[in-house]
Amino acid sequence: MRELNLRMKNTTANLRPIRLLTGVLGAMVVVAMVAGCTPGENEAPVNKANPGKVAKSAGAAGESPSSASGTLSLSPQNTTIGFVGEKLVGSHQGKFTNFSGSVSFRDGDPLTAVINVKIDMSSVKTDEEKLDGHLKSPDFFDVARYPDGMFVSTGVTAGGKGDVTHTVQGNLTLHGVTRPVAIPARIEVGEKTVSVKAEFSINRQDFGISYPGMPDNLIKDDVKIILKIDGAI
Repeated sequence: MRELNLRMKNTTANLRPIRLLTGVLGAMVVVAMVAGCTPGENEAPVNKANPGKVAKSAGAAGESPSSASGTLSLSPQNTTIGFVGEKLVGSHQGKFTNFSGSVSFRDGDPLTAVINVKIDMSSVKTDEEKLDGHLKSPDFFDVARYPDGMFVSTGVTAGGKGDVTHTVQGNLTLHGVTRPVAIPARIEVGEKTVSVKAEFSINRQDFGISYPGMPDNLIKDDVKIILKIDGAI
């Protein structure tokens, strides 16, 4: 009987390491199953629709689905390029009826706006037909030698007085002369729209347009430029 008890004790002692090993292996299996079913802290969930592609989490950096980006092609249907010239007595209003260009922007941010305009100077139209012909002559635009006017923006900064929201820096070419200009403007960018409104003055003498006018009714040097853009992308 004593011998039998000793054998049972020895058998129980031998089983203890086996039970311990079995318990450890079981715990490892449970941990492995949990790890396989639950994404880690730095692990993105799998895109079920495309298992080979990691799904983006909502609000991921760089995502802005409501922000607009695009380019608006300029035309007389969505843009007005006008001007006002003054004399000692009276003034004349005019505009250009043929031009091309674009306004592009990224992420709905006016600071990213890039504006390019090319104007057919022979398309000038004013409130007086006789003046139209005179403006095309060598006294003013000299369209035979300088058929195009150009504006190319170089940057946009925020801020301004009154309705002005931004200042557009760029190079303006008229009469074969290119000068830097700063245009105070109101720029509004929507999800599918862009609007630009600006009024500013240039000195025509800076561009070599120096015809004085009649001795008793001289033409003023400052010319007001009026720009309106309102279009849908």
